[in-house]
Amino acid sequence: RRPPPHARSLLMSCCQCSVWVDRLLDAVNVSGGNSVSSSLSSRVSSSRDFVMIMRRIWLNETPLSGWLEAFEAHPRIGQKKHVQERESKEQAAAAATMNEDIATQMHALNEQYYDKFGFVFLICASGVPAPTILAALKDRINNKPAVEFQNAAVEQMKITELRLHKLVVEHTSGTHRRAQARLDGVRRHLAGTSAPLHGEGSAAATPSATAAGGAVRSPITTHVLDTALGRPASNLSIVISRAPLEASSVGTAPPAASYTELGRGATNDDGRVATLLQPPLMPGHYRLRFETGAYLLSNHASALAPCGGLPFYPEVTVDFTISAAQTREHFHVPILLSPFGYSTYRGS
Repeated sequence: RRPPPHARSLLMSCCQCSVWVDRLLDAVNVSGGNSVSSSLSSRVSSSRDFVMIMRRIWLNETPLSGWLEAFEAHPRIGQKKHVQERESKEQAAAAATMNEDIATQMHALNEQYYDKFGFVFLICASGVPAPTILAALKDRINNKPAVEFQNAAVEQMKITELRLHKLVVEHTSGTHRRAQARLDGVRRHLAGTSAPLHGEGSAAATPSATAAGGAVRSPITTHVLDTALGRPASNLSIVISRAPLEASSVGTAPPAASYTELGRGATNDDGRVATLLQPPLMPGHYRLRFETGAYLLSNHASALAPCGGLPFYPEVTVDFTISAAQTREHFHVPILLSPFGYSTYRGS
């Protein structure tokens, strides 16, 4: 059965690679009976299967010509002309932290990168400030073509997943999500945390299973409150990383190089991120990096004027350790943020 045209066009808006879209639609058997948003929302919220299928097809089954087709759909990072509204929003943090020197360097390096590799420099720029992007460009331009081709494909997958997540979230109203979360909470209290929700089976039988529409909640969640404005801090990017327990002796912090990134996300309108990490939870040293610079620039420009307009806290990192005995617990690690102060605690 041929998938409906709107299904194809919506997926093409997330990743402009026709081979990948066609193979993905075949794999998940999206038919014309439901809207694609509804179909994708059902699949993505019920398990990780859909994301795994996406990644498998993109990384293992899409030809190199398909990768190039997707790459060429992107504007050059930092470019202002011919940038669509969506790309402009995705690069908002970079735009907010751009200056003339960075822009000049980025333009020149973009040209060198394209001449060397034959495609545009790709990076998942959502919530990433311009200096960080420039540093990544300087680092990656020295790679061998085969290595950089793979790097670009991975960044494209990150961008695709972020766009698809937004597509699904837009389909599911905030009111429905909050109501469903409350209902799930009542069910867990009545049935115990090991009781499955929505017939999800064993995936929901862990303490991490919760949340709207049957999504598997991250075993580590966070919440950012802007105490200066008295409201949640929305659209603030967060990265979670982990280092193994054996990376350091008891009571000491592991070296920075021992951390591996596990996931990333951005706070919603309630200042929350509930999907940073897929279960199971492993013991280790964990690090939450809150990319506060772009948020503070956007929301506290007048307060930062005495600092020359620069954010006093370009980022906030919170490190904590989870032992082997704690891996079936849930960890909620919020921060209270203002332009010149922050605090954190283990919440519930």
